[in-house]
Amino acid sequence: MERREEPVILFQASLSLVVSAANKSQAAETAAFLLNRESIDLSPVQMVNGQGEKAEFRMESVDAVEWTRVEDIREGGRFKVYGTIRLKLRAGSPENYASVIRAGLSGYHLPRSVIHDHTVWVIPTNCGPAFACVLDEKTSWKPAVQEPAMLVAVG
Repeated sequence: MERREEPVILFQASLSLVVSAANKSQAAETAAFLLNRESIDLSPVQMVNGQGEKAEFRMESVDAVEWTRVEDIREGGRFKVYGTIRLKLRAGSPENYASVIRAGLSGYHLPRSVIHDHTVWVIPTNCGPAFACVLDEKTSWKPAVQEPAMLVAVG
């Protein structure tokens, strides 16, 4: 019997996160505490395509969260921390998987904010929600792992 799985969707986003801290190094530590591989809840991720159709993806794992740069935004101890997050996702249902195949994976992205012309991603964590500005995002397919068919000798 051959078992097939749907392919994994690799999602990567460049983020910025505003944190309160006394200095740049403390800001980097705060961002790393708030958003890291262990703190992010594996909650569904809503995405939309170019036609406005929504699809829900299951967050299978957080591969990495890397913070690379800190900028003082000159607002009384507030800093903007920049980094990258990499996730493995799967289509939440067979219907979502079929619509993703029809529309093409590259057409799906996190929804834009109604207030601003950019994406604010509310990431659920064990410390409460983290509000991250998405600067760039990309998705790609990783082929599904296929187990070899079992051969049974008859006779």
